[in-house]
Amino acid sequence: MKVELNDLKARFNIEIDFFKEYLTFNEKSLKERNERLITNIEEDQFYNPSIPMDLVYKDEIERIPSLFFSSSILMLFSILESTLNGICREIISQCGLPMHMEDYTGNNYIGKTKKFLETFGHLCFDKLDTQWVEISRYQKLRNNIIHENSTLSSDSKNRERFTELLRSLGIKINDPSEDRYYILENTPVIRLKESIVLYVNGIIEQAEEIDYTRFETPRPANILPSPI
Repeated sequence: MKVELNDLKARFNIEIDFFKEYLTFNEKSLKERNERLITNIEEDQFYNPSIPMDLVYKDEIERIPSLFFSSSILMLFSILESTLNGICREIISQCGLPMHMEDYTGNNYIGKTKKFLETFGHLCFDKLDTQWVEISRYQKLRNNIIHENSTLSSDSKNRERFTELLRSLGIKINDPSEDRYYILENTPVIRLKESIVLYVNGIIEQAEEIDYTRFETPRPANILPSPI
């Protein structure tokens, strides 16, 4: 039997379209805000020539854009996790598997879905290795945003490793002495979005091509469905 994932694929495409509209709308607002800040800086600098106004306004210039782009990365991971969960649940439901995704332990939900899709879904992730590596790197960024509030480690080796990760994702650190980094451009967000789209579409394409066996009667959970 073939699994039917058209509805899930359509829902994913809609969510990505909404996200792109959200990104465009807020980038326009950020641009307008930045123009107002530049005007304020120029006016204040004129009346206070001895004070470096770009430093006075530094937080206002950097924090709001960084909050937006950081939240956009979190939103993309939410879309990804929800979609992967949906794919796994559809395979479980349509194949009549005697298991639930909740049976898998661990906090790395994206890793758990990959394990399920390899073991039970018989998907080949070699074809998706480029996207998987990229998403895994962004996961480290996501975890830092959530758990460390976009701050850099005080440990020199961890700081150096994470700084290199940021550079590889197109995130610049303007002042190496600072303990916080700022995401000020949309490039990392766009890169993550494109990797997620390729990753999800690749999974769906493979899953829809496989002939699965449907279990009509309860079977032990350690018996796997295999392609015909």
